[in-house]
Amino acid sequence: MMLLAMILTTAVGWTQPAPVYSVGLSLAVQPQPADEPKTPPAEPKPATEPTPAEPSCPLTSPKVPSAAPTPPPAASETPPEIKPGAPITTPEALLSALEVADADMRTIQADCRYDKIFEIAGDEQVRWGKLYYEDQTKPGEARMRRFAASFEQLRIGRRIEKEPVVYVFDGTMLIETRPTRKEMVRSRVAREGEAIDPLRIGEGPLPLPIGQKRDDILARFEATLLPADADLPDIREKAAFSALVAGAYQLRLSPKPGIKELREFADIRLWYRESGGRLLPVAAKTTNKTGDLSIFWLDKVQVNASIEPHVWASETPGEGWSVVERNLADPEGR
Repeated sequence: MMLLAMILTTAVGWTQPAPVYSVGLSLAVQPQPADEPKTPPAEPKPATEPTPAEPSCPLTSPKVPSAAPTPPPAASETPPEIKPGAPITTPEALLSALEVADADMRTIQADCRYDKIFEIAGDEQVRWGKLYYEDQTKPGEARMRRFAASFEQLRIGRRIEKEPVVYVFDGTMLIETRPTRKEMVRSRVAREGEAIDPLRIGEGPLPLPIGQKRDDILARFEATLLPADADLPDIREKAAFSALVAGAYQLRLSPKPGIKELREFADIRLWYRESGGRLLPVAAKTTNKTGDLSIFWLDKVQVNASIEPHVWASETPGEGWSVVERNLADPEGR
């Protein structure tokens, strides 16, 4: 959705299909300035993989047989106008709470579903996987946050395929890995010595403004607090999405005119729920100027659980891989 759609909102991959689909997580990072079941055959055929079943739960990845098993900041002060535990009744109050929601929050991981719906073509693509976030900030240094998303399954219309793809973003480099194809794309998205915040809307890949300055958001957006079930996306699993966000705070962000990095956005919706004394993301929906939707569903959110080191792997996996290097931080970069 931008270059978003943006890396969670917000386009490396997942473009509008022509006759042939180009699939992938719409992870646009803003560059720095400048049907029916098939009847089984009478006789077994070798090298044929069963068709995956439709997932029983919208956030559960469909089961696909695989050849082999897969191996496995300092707290800031609460803004004076918001008291801890006070009810949140205004968008300003919610943004103030989100500004300090990442206090002592070092990691987040969750089950993730990502929907991409193309308004003009009427096509829908869905991926299921895991989302990871880590704050690597060290005392006295500039803030460093990174995220990774690992997807195993892809649904196009009603066809479900095994299509693994992994994204790792460290604030400087976005690495896209497709193990089945042995392909890796390494894109530099920030100049040397600079870093992009992966959670800042319009700059990073995930439209989840946790730890973002309230005044920064209000300077770029008109903010509105809505009921959890207001204007839900008209998708196949709308009832399941409604159940997911029930009881959550819904924040609508409408970009103010004249802001370059937000020019692709028409509307942004964010859902947060209070859990264990902190606000955690539940879902996000962005709509671009052509009406295309990107929807993130998050479930089983864990805070400060350890993340396996292999999640952040960014080196070329081995021989026989195709590696493409791109420089998106330079307007002339390739």
